[in-house]
Amino acid sequence: MQQHISIAKTGFLASVPLLCAFFGALCGGWVSDRLVTGGMELVASRRLPLILGLLGSAIFTGMAAVATGAGMAVACIALSMFCMQFGITCKWILVTAVTPQAYIASAAANQNFAGFLGGTCSPIVTGFIVDVTGSFVIALAIGAAITLIGAALFQFFMTTVIDEGELKKYE
Repeated sequence: MQQHISIAKTGFLASVPLLCAFFGALCGGWVSDRLVTGGMELVASRRLPLILGLLGSAIFTGMAAVATGAGMAVACIALSMFCMQFGITCKWILVTAVTPQAYIASAAANQNFAGFLGGTCSPIVTGFIVDVTGSFVIALAIGAAITLIGAALFQFFMTTVIDEGELKKYE
């Protein structure tokens, strides 16, 4: 609506970011595996593409917020989706690298729950912001900021393998 694109053209343009996301996921896994086979430590090889993907996604989301034309907006969102999936693929394999074998399913379930919570709140908050402001700019800027926070959390808090003995204390 903000870019004044017809409904017919929107269907085609909406597929572009999803196609880019598909290739981003494939590339993220491939790069992460190449880092391991190249000698990088397992956790680092999963974290690096994740953090870089999140940073790239935040940058392109921010650029989409200030895009002046429909083509630029779609290109920025497509690149953002590529980067997001590049990183998110590594988030899913990171859980297997840092979590003891007996706890991987629980860790993945918690990760999935948090993702669904964000996925539920995001369209509600976005809709509210767009309804109040009449623009997607603030909503996209908030999305970019949250993605940057996610990258920082993975950079500073997901650095080592979780000790199984520590987990058993909480059973």
